[in-house]
Amino acid sequence: MSMEQKKNYTFDDLVQITKQLRSENGCPWDRKQTHESLRTCMKEEAYEVIEAIERHDMDNLKEELGDVLLQVTMHSEIASEQKEFTLDEVIDGICEKLIRRHPHVFGEQTVTKEEQLLDNWEEIKKKEKGEMTPLDGILRVPLALPACMRAQKVQKKAEKAGYLQGGCKEVMTKEQVGERLFHLLNEARILGIDGEEALTEYIKKFVEGLSK
Repeated sequence: MSMEQKKNYTFDDLVQITKQLRSENGCPWDRKQTHESLRTCMKEEAYEVIEAIERHDMDNLKEELGDVLLQVTMHSEIASEQKEFTLDEVIDGICEKLIRRHPHVFGEQTVTKEEQLLDNWEEIKKKEKGEMTPLDGILRVPLALPACMRAQKVQKKAEKAGYLQGGCKEVMTKEQVGERLFHLLNEARILGIDGEEALTEYIKKFVEGLSK
């Protein structure tokens, strides 16, 4: 099956191209991919989007967003082949979630402050995920996040639940914090310790301690 050259392609064209890549007569590399084998690709594409944003490079951002969109159609096609879920179900799910989580836009709820909006968002998420205790929310923080990002999310939830003391003993600038982290990681490197791994293991220990 050939794909007609067009001046402008649509989302439906992308879906059909993805299906063709995965078809019997498609690309050998694309055909052998799985959810697991594409994990690194998804991470890399997401970070490239972030880099384009930070560089204010809109041409590159446009391209990288396309790469992320391809990951979405690829995973959806693989799932469809395995009878797991379809792209339509992915789209239906996100539309339903957006409407449900924005009652101040699509419903009757009134929000006057951003803080109230964020609190409502968290409450809705708790109900969706069946969280009965603050610990449930902490356990829900994705394990796949980079350790530093995961630590901050765990800390924020732990502080809100009263598990962790808030406040800062020493006032530092963003640059000073970055410098301290940089040198701490350098010390870890000299000691032969992987900083990412060390922080990941400590977060695990911290969370496990909360459940005892």
